[in-house]
Amino acid sequence: MTATHGRFLGEAAAVCLEAQNHSPEMVALRAGDGIIRQEYRLVWEPCTDQQRRCYRDFRNATEWGACGIAIEVTRELTGLVVVDRSWQYTGFDYWLGRNDDPALTYAARLEVSGILDGQEETIRTRLRSKFGQMEQSDDLRLPGYVAIVEFSEPEARFVVKP
Repeated sequence: MTATHGRFLGEAAAVCLEAQNHSPEMVALRAGDGIIRQEYRLVWEPCTDQQRRCYRDFRNATEWGACGIAIEVTRELTGLVVVDRSWQYTGFDYWLGRNDDPALTYAARLEVSGILDGQEETIRTRLRSKFGQMEQSDDLRLPGYVAIVEFSEPEARFVVKP
């Protein structure tokens, strides 16, 4: 992933967080599988009017921002990094690998989904849906991770596909 793309995803996340009335440097993100949780402090520069206008389509902004947060949470929780963007119809968004692998061998799959403002039941429903979606790539025999990022009460639910 390029630094420019990472900044783009980060901007989208910041706009979504501010749209949910969160302030820079005042947000704790709960991350984990719903049972085991870690907390991370989210820090960003305050959004400008231009950024808010750029990411006004919250459907897209939520997905992009969720990807930015999920990629960082994945790295923190697993040590794996994005080595490639997946393509349509694979059932997942990113190929993961080890940062110290010069061949960038695919080691796992990551599917991400964002929710701007949802409750626990919405998160659980989305997880079930994403597990089903990833089934089409299960023949790869690589671990699959699903990250659901919710912005109103910032959480990154990160679960290994059963």
